[in-house]
Amino acid sequence: TWYSPEFDRSREAIRELDEDLRRALACDEFRLHYQPLVDCETRRIVAVESLIRWERPDGKPIGPNIFIPVAEESGLINPLGLWVLRRACCDARAWDGIKLSVNISAAQLRNPEFPIQLGQILEETGFEAERLELEITETCLVLDPVIAERSLAVIRGFGVSVVLDDFGTGYA
Repeated sequence: TWYSPEFDRSREAIRELDEDLRRALACDEFRLHYQPLVDCETRRIVAVESLIRWERPDGKPIGPNIFIPVAEESGLINPLGLWVLRRACCDARAWDGIKLSVNISAAQLRNPEFPIQLGQILEETGFEAERLELEITETCLVLDPVIAERSLAVIRGFGVSVVLDDFGTGYA
């Protein structure tokens, strides 16, 4: 076994980031931005994809490519993902006829309570399930296919669409 001081520094940095993420969620430091999808013929916005951003009080930008893996590892991705869904559904209620796309992580899909929580959010917000599209990666389907299949069946039963994000970049 080899020891390197870098191991401790890296582990400590991840622990600090996890603590910062928990505080950020409690203090409402996250924001959603919406990337529009425009119909080429009509030039109308037909859908939006929600993108989470962390507005740290110190102004230091940390991208989702950094904080999402830490949230997945610590289990914080579940409450963070539910926050995104709830906020996006609330925001998109007023956008008549526009489809809402939200990314779901593999960790969320492996959570057997996720479909129930999604149903509760749809009910609480009054957002139409048919206007919601969940984007999942191929990894979600490969890591635990039995749980993924069950969860996706319940989710589709609500009328929510499920699409593959980044198709072909993983296992397909």
